Order: sequence, then structure tokens, then C-alpha cells
Amino acid sequence: MHQFFEQLLNISGDGEVFTWGRGTHGQLGHGDVENIPHPKLVKFFENYMITCVSAGWNHSGFATGVQF
Repeated sequence: MHQFFEQLLNISGDGEVFTWGRGTHGQLGHGDVENIPHPKLVKFFENYMITCVSAGWNHSGFATGVQF
């Protein structure tokens, strides 16, 4: 079993957001409090182009300027 000490955020060239790592406070954005061992698409943002992400100890932030 892996233990995660941080979360990782990635924006694809199409503005999709993938997160993985420590999710014990829901900070990965998948609607749960699970640790995720590999990149997983954040479905909440499927209709948005994310332009900026920020990660803190127990939170993640996402910014967008365009809605499709």
C-alpha cells in the first residue's frame, strides 16, 4: 500500500485536469476522500478549459476563463 503525502495536479493541452495523490480531504476533486495512485480526470471540469491550478496541503484551486 502506498502512502501519499501530497497531491499532484496536471493540465492537459486541451485544458483537462488530472489529479492524483493524497485525497484524504477531498482535495483531488473526484467527490470522495480517497488516495489515487495514478492520474485521474476530474470530471467536474469536463465542460471547462482550465488555465491555472494551485495545490495546498488540504485543498486544490482551479481557474478558467472559458465555458464551452
